[in-house]
Amino acid sequence: MPPVMPAGPEALAAALAALDRGELVIVPHATNYNVVCDADRADAVDAVFRAKRRVKLGPLPLCLPDVDAVDRYVDVPAWFNRDALRALWPGEVCFVFWQKHAFPARLTCGLRTVAVTVTSEPFYAALARAAGRALASSSANLSGTARGRVGLAQALEDLGDHVALAVDGGDPADLHAPPANTIVDLTFDRPFLVRPGAVSTARVREFLPDLDTDGFNALLGSPAEAAA
Repeated sequence: MPPVMPAGPEALAAALAALDRGELVIVPHATNYNVVCDADRADAVDAVFRAKRRVKLGPLPLCLPDVDAVDRYVDVPAWFNRDALRALWPGEVCFVFWQKHAFPARLTCGLRTVAVTVTSEPFYAALARAAGRALASSSANLSGTARGRVGLAQALEDLGDHVALAVDGGDPADLHAPPANTIVDLTFDRPFLVRPGAVSTARVREFLPDLDTDGFNALLGSPAEAAA
């Protein structure tokens, strides 16, 4: 099992060093505990898929260091209301854009799109800022075994043998919130709700009133399955 450190400056330095070495780290998140790696390292991305035993089509979303980093990695469509980014980020909503940056093919599963967010979780946000680059992540459980919210205990049980460090940030503040990020795809003619989640559809509609909410279950199944 990896060392488990309480969230704080020492854990931040240790997690950053592990990511720089291409290793995986378990970190707290506002929804599920996440397993995190350097998004530009193909070996680290491969390690996430191996650790999770992930064989389905399941690209890894990115956590950016801040809102201003979005243009470094993706093409934001001209019609998109950028006020949504500053209003909803930091926050648990991922937007899917056409990718601009050349990530490892495994990260996007060969697709030309990528989901990006800026997390509101204090430790994970500090880690992304300290790294100064995009971090790839996924819920810290074996693929297809989600049992509701993924806490630290399950993360260690499922992935502990594959990570260099686990950071204990306690339980999420809202245990009753949906156990996954909201995902909105902006690569269609209309913004498309891929998955409802921690940020309400009504909140997203404040900035994207043309949001298409039909058909997400047909695409990805239940929110719990999509989070795995």
